[in-house]
Order: sequence, then C-alpha cells, then structure tokens
Amino acid sequence: MDRQLWQVDRYRYFLAARRELLAKACNEFLDSLLSGSIPEAEAPMTVVADRMPFVPVEPVADDDEQRIAAINQWVIAHSLPVGAVLFELTEPETGHALGILDRAWPDGLQPGLSDPVAVILDDDPTLREAAAQGGYRAFVEPATFQAYVEREILAGETAEAAD
Repeated sequence: MDRQLWQVDRYRYFLAARRELLAKACNEFLDSLLSGSIPEAEAPMTVVADRMPFVPVEPVADDDEQRIAAINQWVIAHSLPVGAVLFELTEPETGHALGILDRAWPDGLQPGLSDPVAVILDDDPTLREAAAQGGYRAFVEPATFQAYVEREILAGETAEAAD
C-alpha cells in the first residue's frame, strides 16, 4: 500500500516489495499448515484508512516539481484526494499514449461526483486538447486550478455542511 511505489519510475522497487510480501505470506501460510492451524484472513482496509492522505517524502528537485508538490500539499490541506503524479493519458480504445499530465485526478476531486481534472504546467496546446478530449478539465496555472477547486468543489462542500 506504499503509494510511492505506484509511480512508473519506482516499478522495480514495487516488484521487489511485492516479491518480499508474497514470500512472507507464502512462508506464513506454509508454517501454519505445518503447525496445523490456518490463520484468519486479515480484515480489508477500511474506507477511512484508504482516504488517509499520502504525503511525499522524497526531495523535490526543479521548479516544476516544486509547483506540483505544492499543489498536492494544498489539495491535501483541503482534505481532498491526492492526484496522480506524471499521469499517462491514453486513448481509451487503443491504449496509445497521448501525453503525460503533471498531476491528475482521473476520478475527479470528488470521485464519482466531479469531472476528471489535471494540471499541465507545460502549456502544450496538443496535450491540453487531448486532455479535454479525454474528459479532463485541464489547468495550466496552479492559481487557476486552486480557484476552480475553491469555487466548484470546496464551495459545494461548505454549502452541503450548512444544510
């Protein structure tokens, strides 16, 4: 469940961690068979635990990465879900890569209730158009993205809480 391992550049680390977990689980199961007792299955993760914010701990290198990390911290501070970093936008029918979105919320900032959104720091019209074709509301400026979140997402939550 280490979200840092869900990034493409961490795939080898993900495989190593998965290999370790599978070996541990197999050994525990085989030991339980040897001792004559089968362990109880662990309870699934609760929805509350799944929504705990993930805060990246790795150092941030360049200005764009700092801006993307700042967006993430701002979103977390407003109790919204963490977006995917360097999200690969693909053609739904073919799976063909259309480009990389700097930060994306493919299920929306309110999963199931709001549209997919993305922040694209490089003002590439082709990528913006591809994102729009994929149903994303794409933002080039973090301030514009934050204004959208405050106006469309947070204002709606405040109004619901008042009811």
